[in-house]
Formats: sequence, structure tokens, C-alpha cells
Amino acid sequence: MVNWIAAFNHLFDLLDRKNTPTYSSGPDFLRTAQSVDKGVPGYDQLIELRNRQGRSTSRKAFYWDVLQGFEEQQKYQLFRLYIDRLEPHAKDEVDIIRAIVFGGGQAVPQVTVPVDLWSSEKLNLSLKEIDHAIDARQYNRAGTLAYTCLEGLYKTYLKKHAPDKSLATDLMTLCRVNRPGFCGGSTL
Repeated sequence: MVNWIAAFNHLFDLLDRKNTPTYSSGPDFLRTAQSVDKGVPGYDQLIELRNRQGRSTSRKAFYWDVLQGFEEQQKYQLFRLYIDRLEPHAKDEVDIIRAIVFGGGQAVPQVTVPVDLWSSEKLNLSLKEIDHAIDARQYNRAGTLAYTCLEGLYKTYLKKHAPDKSLATDLMTLCRVNRPGFCGGSTL
């Protein structure tokens, strides 16, 4: 389990350093959070809402509340964004955050399938889900999603380059059709 309190406190220390490249104003933080979840309000909306509710409008208070409103995968996504953004400016501090959130390993790199491929949108969504599953240490789910993604990639390739063989459905057949002998089987 990730100690989100420790991760947040380390992150906020960096985001609160005025007149440095790591500083993040309230509006900046909320724009970053909105890239993870479009349901996060803008700065003016949030401040007005918090004032009506009698809640603190301090940056640390509302940054924490926004983070707490995220699902686990969204928290990983937000921290991945900040790790990438802050690392060139505060490597040692970012390494501490990375160790807390990702167990010291690197965050899963983002991969995008070119849009000219058939079904690229579904494959890109699958890749994001695999990343999130790995981030959340759900390795069985990541393996299942990777298998599904591999099938989709093979089907995409066949549809584009060998339409006559694109009706193959199971992974082993797809593998043999795409590269004879690669999976230890014969060609079709």
C-alpha cells in the first residue's frame, strides 16, 4: 500500500517552493489535476465552493482534498505527471517520491499506438489500463490486459497487411500467421 500522506507531503514541499521551477500555483495544480479527471473544478469554482462550505482555501488543504477525491489509479497518474515534470529540477526529492509511490521503480512508461492503425483507440486505452494495473501492483490484471492487447495488435496488423487471414481469433494462430515459426507452430 502506498503511504499517500507521505507522498503528498513530499510533493507539496516541492510545489510550495516559490520562485523555483518546482512551484505550482493553485490554478496550475488544478489544471494538472484536470488532465487526470475533468471533474476537478477550476480555481475560481473551487475557492467559491470551499468558501460556501466554510472549508480552508489554503493550497495545501485543497491540493490534499483533490488528491483524496481521486481513485487509486488517478493518484498514480497525477504523481507520474509530477515526477516527470519535477525530476529535472529536484532529482533527489523526486526519487524519494518515486520510492514511496512506485516502490523505487520507474513509473510505467507511456506508450501510444499510432492512430492510423485500426482500433488504435481501444489499444491505447488497453495500454493505459495495463500501466495503471502495474502502478497499482495488480499484476494478474496487467497480464490479462497485456494478453488482450497483444491479440488486438496482431489482429490490427493482419487486417492491414493480410486481410485474407484476418479472421484468425486465438493468440497462437494470430502469432503463427504474423510470423511463421515465431511461436513454435507451423504456418497456416
